[in-house]
Amino acid sequence: MSSSAETDSPSKVFDALRTHDVAALVELIKEAPTWDTIDEIASTFPLVAQAHPADTLKIATAIDAASRASALPATISTGQKKRDTAPPRAELQRSILEMLTSALGVDHTRAAHAGLAPSNAFLVAALISGACERTGLCRSPEQRGAVCEGLQFADYAHAPEGAQEILAIHACLALLVGGAAMYLAIGWEISKLGPALKKITQENVIKDDNGKKVLQLAIQQVESEFTTEPDVAKIWITLFPGI
Repeated sequence: MSSSAETDSPSKVFDALRTHDVAALVELIKEAPTWDTIDEIASTFPLVAQAHPADTLKIATAIDAASRASALPATISTGQKKRDTAPPRAELQRSILEMLTSALGVDHTRAAHAGLAPSNAFLVAALISGACERTGLCRSPEQRGAVCEGLQFADYAHAPEGAQEILAIHACLALLVGGAAMYLAIGWEISKLGPALKKITQENVIKDDNGKKVLQLAIQQVESEFTTEPDVAKIWITLFPGI
């Protein structure tokens, strides 16, 4: 499953992420143990996910594995001064968080205007958010908050009516891909998930037929407390059959 988001001449980082090649990622960091390399991995992640959304979890898993590799240097250079160093995993997690914060913080009206389409970066961000939560690559209040906001939890700002459908679908995608990890990340508000999902159903917030199928899948998973976790490709194809 690819799209025009893939470049004609992909970089080495793009290629390593596209093929989920842990060894290649480790070698890239070893060859240039700098913040620039780490930042390129983080910033390329959404480009590869856009081109291959069904592989988002595999990409996150590969990045996470590479960041834990014993073959990596103990520190990487993060600035011009000798003391400007940091462990590669910590720096990678920081860069991933910055990427996610930007992707999840997009204007809601803008996200809605992009439409319910595979090219909508806000929907792809939901896959990335869920994958990062599930693998432990990145876990943050921003990821949890996007789910709670999309499902219209009390005490969370509600989006304009025209943007509520895309936010609700985003929340369902992030929850499904994040699996048990995202489910548990909701924390003390976890009991609100079931009622919130059913309210989204009753109020017909999601009007798209395939979006409703994703919503029902989320309801089933919450009711089972994520004893099993659906495949990312299945989730994406449920929303966008025929791609």
